Amino acid sequence: MSETPKASIVGSKRRVPRAVKIAISFLALCVVAILGGRYAKEFWAADGQMLKPPEMKTQLAPEEPPDATGLALISANGADPAHFIEGDFRIVKRRRDITMGCWGIFESSFRNYWSGSAVPAGQVLFADPGEDFEFGDVIRGGLPLRRLVLAGLGTKTCFIYYDRGGAMYAASCLAVMDYTLGKPIWVGKFYRGARNIKQLRLMFSKKWFQDSGNPTC
Repeated sequence: MSETPKASIVGSKRRVPRAVKIAISFLALCVVAILGGRYAKEFWAADGQMLKPPEMKTQLAPEEPPDATGLALISANGADPAHFIEGDFRIVKRRRDITMGCWGIFESSFRNYWSGSAVPAGQVLFADPGEDFEFGDVIRGGLPLRRLVLAGLGTKTCFIYYDRGGAMYAASCLAVMDYTLGKPIWVGKFYRGARNIKQLRLMFSKKWFQDSGNPTC
């Protein structure tokens, strides 16, 4: 008769942790459901359209809003774009060494993503080779999104080749401008960079550049 109360006490001690675990699991499910509902509201609008995700805590807040400008891709319309960088070009590797005749056409072709309006002069910012820029999608703020690799100055045309950051994977962009027409005649993009005009021409020969679609440079 004396063993029964002792067994009952032991059994009670064994049942308490199990009950606690069940209660904790239930509370955890409630918390997940509440947070999940709030998280879903941040991602989805009432009409089912996806909203901009909340900023990750690991991303540093930029000092200024990210650059909302871009240069649209322009196809060659059936022509071989490799011809655009054939011939003699004076190669320069600093922004200040690009002539205003070339830079002015290039800069005035940038458009605001949202309004479609032209970007005012002086707002298309470039770093020179070796200088820091926003190479990834974690915007640090206060740095250009683009960095010059090289530019070629010819008698009838010029080109500007640069790295475009601000995304998970930086891309390389090439814009070819015609002095007489006063506008870019070809703009292409690829996710591998060249360091000199020889490598650039090799990329053309392999038809690596994308020159159509929505992506901008």
